[in-house]
Amino acid sequence: AAIRRHYLARVMLIDCCVGRIREAVDKRCDAGTTWTVLTSDRGEVLGDRGLFGCRTFVGSGAYVPLWVTPPQGRVEAARAGDEALREKDRLVSGVDFAATVCALAGVDELEGCTGRSLLAGFGGNVGRDAVMSEDEQTVLLHTMRHKAVYESATGKLRVLFDLKYDPDERT
Repeated sequence: AAIRRHYLARVMLIDCCVGRIREAVDKRCDAGTTWTVLTSDRGEVLGDRGLFGCRTFVGSGAYVPLWVTPPQGRVEAARAGDEALREKDRLVSGVDFAATVCALAGVDELEGCTGRSLLAGFGGNVGRDAVMSEDEQTVLLHTMRHKAVYESATGKLRVLFDLKYDPDERT
């Protein structure tokens, strides 16, 4: 409980500071061209299922936050996009972050980068049907319906979740 309280207190402090940074940006003369991008290096595992730290592909350990705030006036333009497209859930991957930053900076994507810019999501559909992630011992394949974790060395299936019927990844 103490670990969870301390972690969440730090998150609240960061949230407050990010709000202050955004307020300062909005007061600048170049606010109309300034994007704010915030992400984390990992998800959170705060005792869910007795786990602490980020050595799991369970949802709370695999999902990381990504906030992309457009310049003033850009949000209203994004809201004018097709509602049906914006409401369709899709997956994005950490590899999309580099492509998004390149698009924001107006430079060519990195050679060999498989990521896709997320900027299209401000006015329509963005994302993938499936994403993969790996660590030293496991590979994750994630679709909107299923999540499968395999052993890297053998290809043996460790766990398979049906996210429609088991969104909390319990069985």
